[in-house]
Amino acid sequence: ESRQRHALGGDRDVEHGRPVRLQRLGELAHLRRRILGERVLHAQVGEDAARQVLDAIRAAQRLEGLSLDNRVVVWGHSQGGNSALWTGIRADDYAPDLKIVGVGALAPASDLPALFKSGQGTMFGKIVSSYLIHAYAAAYPDVVISAYVQARTRPFVGDIASRCVVGWPTLFSVAETGLLLPSAGIFARDPASGPLGERLRRNSPATAIAAP
Repeated sequence: ESRQRHALGGDRDVEHGRPVRLQRLGELAHLRRRILGERVLHAQVGEDAARQVLDAIRAAQRLEGLSLDNRVVVWGHSQGGNSALWTGIRADDYAPDLKIVGVGALAPASDLPALFKSGQGTMFGKIVSSYLIHAYAAAYPDVVISAYVQARTRPFVGDIASRCVVGWPTLFSVAETGLLLPSAGIFARDPASGPLGERLRRNSPATAIAAP
């Protein structure tokens, strides 16, 4: 039997360990974005992250067997903290049908230029920077990968960016950061400069939030 009952999440997919109800929530939110023709990105693109969170909440309200009102508390850690703050910033405009009653952000990525500049030489910094440069190049036409990453480094950066951050394939990303990428990081140019730096500043959640 591939599924079993789970106290908090309803049916659980035994093979992947995910509550099926939560898996469907993500699928519904993603499908809604695709139907609307919107891009689905990640890696600190604040506006996009906020819309995905709010779409997921709306999708949850439509799940069979749940009865949810419009009150929402948003919480996140690290990149999730950035997403939580942006959700608080954008909720009134994008989802006026929802009432954000609280926003919690633990160790949020709140100063993106400083964060990516300081962590370039670490394994984690190289992996996250690979996600970031590809996500920002997809989101913003003025951010060009070749302007920030050398030609010999770009294939490995693209390979890392193509993988999910969790699961055994991440081991290949870890190996690439240590063996194939420059020790100082993926960027040949300061990521806080030029169009990328400007986009990082715009995606730092510095706007006031109405909810506590």
